[in-house]
Amino acid sequence: MSDDERPPEYVTPWCIRHETELRTQRTQIDAINSAMPKLVQDVNDIRTRVLMIPERIGETLARVDEKLTHLEKRGYVTPEEFDPVKRIVYGLVSMVLVAVIGAMIAVVMNGRPNGSAKTPPTPAVSVPAR
Repeated sequence: MSDDERPPEYVTPWCIRHETELRTQRTQIDAINSAMPKLVQDVNDIRTRVLMIPERIGETLARVDEKLTHLEKRGYVTPEEFDPVKRIVYGLVSMVLVAVIGAMIAVVMNGRPNGSAKTPPTPAVSVPAR
């Protein structure tokens, strides 16, 4: 005897709630069953992508190797070749900076730069007095 064929006097509140829950669960199961083909397709797509990862890594490594070979052919300076030049330039720049800072310290210590004395210069040759 189905639910529709039962006489109304045999239906209790517990049965109504039970039937409502069963209908809700059947609806949810139908929704899951209808979504299954899409989920299976998505899983297969992900599996295909994962299997392609090593191939893509190989292609990327080949491109990087090609670019490195191209850069080596262009004749760029290696760090080992550039190191002596860098040391010489840094040395010259540091000497210039030491000279500038030394001049600034001399100005501060003497109060005025060399050659800008306010007193008249003394003559190089002394003139005899008459």
